[in-house]
Amino acid sequence: MNNSFLAVVKRIIAEQGEGILGDPRRIKPFIKDYAQQVPQEERRAFGRCLEQDFYRQIQAAHTAEERRRLKDALAGQLQAATGISAALCSGALDLLDAAVPLSPSPAASGPQTASPALPAMPRITKRTLIFGAAAGAGALAGALVAQPFLGQIPGTFWSNVVHIAWWAGFIGLGISIALIMAQTIYLKKKLVIGTIIKSALMGIAIGVASGALAQFIYGYTQRISPVVSVISRVLCWGLLGWGLGLGVSFYVPNYPKPRAMLAGFIGGIIGGVICVALNTGVLGEAALGLVIGLAISWVEEALREAWLTVFWGPKESRSISLGAKPVVFGSSREADVYVPSRHGDVPVPPVRAVFTIENGAVVMEDKQTGRRGVLPNGGEVMIDRLRVVVHTKS
Repeated sequence: MNNSFLAVVKRIIAEQGEGILGDPRRIKPFIKDYAQQVPQEERRAFGRCLEQDFYRQIQAAHTAEERRRLKDALAGQLQAATGISAALCSGALDLLDAAVPLSPSPAASGPQTASPALPAMPRITKRTLIFGAAAGAGALAGALVAQPFLGQIPGTFWSNVVHIAWWAGFIGLGISIALIMAQTIYLKKKLVIGTIIKSALMGIAIGVASGALAQFIYGYTQRISPVVSVISRVLCWGLLGWGLGLGVSFYVPNYPKPRAMLAGFIGGIIGGVICVALNTGVLGEAALGLVIGLAISWVEEALREAWLTVFWGPKESRSISLGAKPVVFGSSREADVYVPSRHGDVPVPPVRAVFTIENGAVVMEDKQTGRRGVLPNGGEVMIDRLRVVVHTKS
């Protein structure tokens, strides 16, 4: 290890803060100015070490033995990714290890300082608006596609039930496909045709069943009085939302089915009121889908106990809920969060890391290094080039 280079790195940290080691672009000009006497190959090796974001992984190791094992693994990874000699890779990691002080493990450091309490009911986020807009567009598309196939409502009781069942099936189809695509694009996953087909079939089945039940109830209640007819119609929209909420719970990670169905029912009721008030055909149906999508997404965010914020860049982030189902990061199409491989990097394995909730704590298992540990509220970890921040309400 070059002691003069270590002195330069410690000087930069003293002036700019240790966090600069996690920002290769920001530290690069300092190294260029302060380490002119250091051989260029050593500076290059250290720069590539920071570009691989090994700083976060070294920082997360809390014992000297853990760091030693980690450095051995990372040195091989750096050499494979860059072609730099083994000696220079090891020297760069030794330099980084010496520059980053050991911190006590979470278990040994005592209780963590609680973060400020989060509001019980969050504001409507960009994610909620995306899901609402997608569901509205899906409902509109479903209604437009249904019109030439179904034509006018027949008029007899059972033919009306069949007609509305298929009409609701088209609506359910449009909303389901729109929401699964929004979820896939939102988390930067690859589209899986099998998942799209499964979601489409589920949307049709749920729409047909909900629509048939709703029309059956409405057919018996509409004759009582105009007021009862309106109330019944709104409640039937709620039934459709209830069914769509059930469908959403199958592909949104860690969304409990009862909560998703309640959110869909509430969205269906509110959307039904708007739909009845507008009484404008497909625009009313688009409004219905919009409100159902907003309600389903907003309730999920409002009531979740733990979640991850995934950063692809300084201004690009996504959130994903934690719960009973493990959240998988990796290159597999089935992974909940897709981790892309960059040109020249070691290929990302199908399962790169797994996050779970165990006894109320967030646990991460790094499949590449074999490390496993508890992450506190506000804890950060790097998964290749993705920065992941843990949030808990407790």
